[in-house]
Amino acid sequence: MELIDLQERTDLKAKYMEMNLGDFYRKCLDQDKFPDLRKFMASEMALFGLTCLCEQLFSKIGFMKSPYRSVLTEEHLENGLTVASTSIK
Repeated sequence: MELIDLQERTDLKAKYMEMNLGDFYRKCLDQDKFPDLRKFMASEMALFGLTCLCEQLFSKIGFMKSPYRSVLTEEHLENGLTVASTSIK
């Protein structure tokens, strides 16, 4: 029912076209009127973010498996993955 109500609101349709998806659900959907829809989208966005992080980590692991891997210690590999998976510049 919340989705039907959302589709009927022309003001929210216009805002949806102007904003990115995360900002739209965070700023434009009222918690009181659309609680289930907000909860569903939060779980979907968290799942997408986690999948993206895992894919990036697996890509880094593949890159680290190079001809030099045999001379690297476990500590070097662990430190390399830690650096590769953080967002610190």
